[in-house]
Amino acid sequence: MNGELFKQYQILIGLIQRLSERRQHTTQIYLAVNAALLTLSSFIVSKIGFETTMRTILVVAIFAVGIVICEIWHRMLKQYNVLARWRYDFLIKLESEIEGIEKFYGEERKQLESLRYKSFSELEMWLPILFKILYLLVIVFMLIRMV
Repeated sequence: MNGELFKQYQILIGLIQRLSERRQHTTQIYLAVNAALLTLSSFIVSKIGFETTMRTILVVAIFAVGIVICEIWHRMLKQYNVLARWRYDFLIKLESEIEGIEKFYGEERKQLESLRYKSFSELEMWLPILFKILYLLVIVFMLIRMV
């Protein structure tokens, strides 16, 4: 077994783990921000009343900010996915070059790809999209009600 390659392999596993933790933390932060925006908008609707133009303007502005935040979140998740994919590809390459170790990551990828498996990261990418759709629907509804 090549000691230097195995050391790189171990370091890369740690880097992949930290990247995954960072991505999860990022999602937690953006979920909290979106929850705060929804809470703020529901507070405005319930306290200011349903008929006022000011309420509509405030909620539309909050949700427009939410759409921008979700776009940033979505782009960040894409970047995490690109980086994670590169690291896994490199890890699988290292596995093939190191004699005497199990090829867990390469085998896992082969088997899961044959099942059309969607990773957590791929499913997570839908969260900001769903929030954007929600925000857009509410904005359209409120603007229609205002007319």
